[in-house]
Amino acid sequence: MSGRARGFAVRLGIALSVVLGTFMAAGPSASAEGPAVLFVGFVSADSDGSLPVRIRAVGRSGAGCGTADVEISGEGVGFYVIEVVSGAAKSGCPRVGDPIHFFLLYGSVDDGVPATAVGDISFSPGGHTAYLFPPLADESNIGGWTGTPPPSGGLALLTWGGPANTPVAQAVQTLGVEVAGAWHLPPGSRRYLSYLPGGPAFTQTYTTVQTGDIVTVRAR
Repeated sequence: MSGRARGFAVRLGIALSVVLGTFMAAGPSASAEGPAVLFVGFVSADSDGSLPVRIRAVGRSGAGCGTADVEISGEGVGFYVIEVVSGAAKSGCPRVGDPIHFFLLYGSVDDGVPATAVGDISFSPGGHTAYLFPPLADESNIGGWTGTPPPSGGLALLTWGGPANTPVAQAVQTLGVEVAGAWHLPPGSRRYLSYLPGGPAFTQTYTTVQTGDIVTVRAR
């Protein structure tokens, strides 16, 4: 393992776990799991101010089960979407209930720094679970939403507890539902800001979400 692993205290928020694609019919457990699961979340900079350029998922046997780029989302904060392949599609990758290990890569040739979770991360098709990794001592909370995501066709009032200046499109993606719209009333204002995916430009007045924002979200 790279010597970079020493001295790093990294917090990584994984805020979404959903099955992608159709169920496969290969093997006795295939009916219970799809070919891949999607994880979405945030990663903070290390104590030197460096952000990883990639995140990698590794199965129990050391098999590579997914790699994704980390996109800069704000100062010292990165956003990622990683697809983790299941054991039904690739040998050595996790089956339902198996552990998943994540590594943060800081260069093109890099063994990666392990991201140690508070609690175990297991391969679980469907659902919506947040996993937090150890925080930097000087960093504010990087989590996600407080509250329950809205049901299909319904509304929910949620509070954003993640990093400031996060693009709204990224923040709502972590909810695990298809969002029809999001609205926020800034303190002291009488007019709501709006975010309507696919809507005309004049409706996109809510572009970045700030830590502590109270947001009304409607699901499709």
